[in-house]
Amino acid sequence: MKKRILALLLCLSTLMLMQGCSITKVLDKDMDMLVSAEEPETTPDDVYKIPQKDDADTEIETADTEPIPLMFGNDKEVTYVRPDGTVEGKYEIPEYSTIIGFDGFTVYYYVYDAYYDGPEKEVLCSYDVKTKSEKEICRIEFGSFMTYYDGKIWFLSTNGGTFYKEFYADVNTGEIKENTEISDVLEKYSARHDYDYKVCSQRSFDEAGYILLYDTDRTYMYDKDAIVALSLPKDISETVYWDETSVFVNTVSDYDGMSTLLRYDIKDATTTVVSEKYQGTLAVYDRELFWYEREKESNGETKYHVYYMDLNTFETGEAVTMKRTPGTSEYFNAIATFTPCENGYFYAECDYGKIVWCHTLKSLGGAGATEKIATDPIREHKWKEIGSVQAVYNESYCANCGKKVEEYYEEYFVLNSDLSSYAKDINDALYAICMSNGEHYAATDPYIPAEDDECEFHGTYMGMSSYEHTLFDAKIIKDHYLTVDMDGYMYMGGAHGLPFTGHYLFDLNTGKEVTMADLFDGTEEQFKELIATKVKEHFLSFEDPEYSPYYAADADEVYDSAYEGAAFDLVPIGFNEDGLYIDYQPYQMGPYAAGFIDIDISYDDINLKWD
Repeated sequence: MKKRILALLLCLSTLMLMQGCSITKVLDKDMDMLVSAEEPETTPDDVYKIPQKDDADTEIETADTEPIPLMFGNDKEVTYVRPDGTVEGKYEIPEYSTIIGFDGFTVYYYVYDAYYDGPEKEVLCSYDVKTKSEKEICRIEFGSFMTYYDGKIWFLSTNGGTFYKEFYADVNTGEIKENTEISDVLEKYSARHDYDYKVCSQRSFDEAGYILLYDTDRTYMYDKDAIVALSLPKDISETVYWDETSVFVNTVSDYDGMSTLLRYDIKDATTTVVSEKYQGTLAVYDRELFWYEREKESNGETKYHVYYMDLNTFETGEAVTMKRTPGTSEYFNAIATFTPCENGYFYAECDYGKIVWCHTLKSLGGAGATEKIATDPIREHKWKEIGSVQAVYNESYCANCGKKVEEYYEEYFVLNSDLSSYAKDINDALYAICMSNGEHYAATDPYIPAEDDECEFHGTYMGMSSYEHTLFDAKIIKDHYLTVDMDGYMYMGGAHGLPFTGHYLFDLNTGKEVTMADLFDGTEEQFKELIATKVKEHFLSFEDPEYSPYYAADADEVYDSAYEGAAFDLVPIGFNEDGLYIDYQPYQMGPYAAGFIDIDISYDDINLKWD
């Protein structure tokens, strides 16, 4: 059964138009609060270890004598390693957990109350990976921006009101308290939580001496004595990091649609460019800020250059180069694994169907030797046993302004010739299918704007469209059937793009593509009734319709909707050895936020004509 979790996050950026060119003290005034209630992505808190301003050496030494937790994406397994690359152990964590942070071998996380009894929306828990003991800490309602720090889980919540307030829960007693001092400030300003969406006020005060606030057009610093306006540039997308001397922000640049990373000097009120090809921040550790830049190649390989800035001297350098190869669609999860330690960097490497943990040692003048950590691969795709993956990458540039406006990446599976005398026919068909899906983007001719003012948006997120089609899996089932599963994402403007999937089945004995109309032993009417019944059963598996991913509010309505869309050529179906699965796309049966709706059907429950 094909399992996956697709997180569909909608990110809204605030454009801040600044006034003046120096630090200005601001008078107390009422302001509307603007803060996002989106849930954060979670990564191990140790990735972001920054020494305290006092006794920094002791902090670093203490932190690095403990094993470092490494996690890959949504996997429910954590690998603990020593700074020298020695594996301490691999441990499972609860299936439904969303990680908040780590403290040694204790994991703090939350789960939604769909898996628990009670009216609260989130249940905060701790789990000892060695003893496998789970403890419920407390329950909260509508918590956002959760983070673990100093023995507490910090979060923001409206608590039924209009404005966000800051709370913390003691992980030992479960007692929840409001941080009233910060809550009072948040009634007039919003808190800047862009830095990994996990910087609670106490941590910000401890490490930087202040917190960041903002309203509709300005950013401020609050040090518990005064609120001071900062003369940050216009068009800020997010705040990357801040400390006692600097505020790092990224803003949309005209350079090839990339973002620009800027450093704002608090004392001098000046701004300098750090990177014009900035893609994202990876970590802050031992007074070094790490970010990455992307370099795509026409053969489908992508290099991710990880750079650092010394936050004491502001010198920069390259730490390591990570890579993505065709057939490893989890590349984004691999980038997020980058974890610095005292003598090097840990990260997951995607290399032709296998993803492994790597450890690169620091050396004078840059990165040193890289070695694979002595543990099993994080992923090892089975398609390597029966074929390979090729890729095509193209870009289109505007004929008027010269900026990149379209980006196209397409992977296609190539079956080994010794597995079928019709391998070439099958490979030609797969190539044609993939190329036709992105035919519009495959052209490399200059883009001709349809409107005269269209160039105003070029070089920005909203002004560039993209198409990506990647291999999810390929395998042989039922002795002589090749099944190929593809993932895709298409962006044509707006708040977000559209993810999609594709499933293709070929008979190795004939070289022909096999459709559901060929396989199903019955009429299309019988097929529609079967699919609608299975979808209805899936809907009824949810005890509360509120947690159902469907548009429909009752079982009969779900049945009717599934029946109407259940023609042979309309239902997206993937095949495994023991059964098939319906793979409804976003918007097909439920809202975008519900993601894909997967429904498993055993071959015992459906009559198929396998040869």
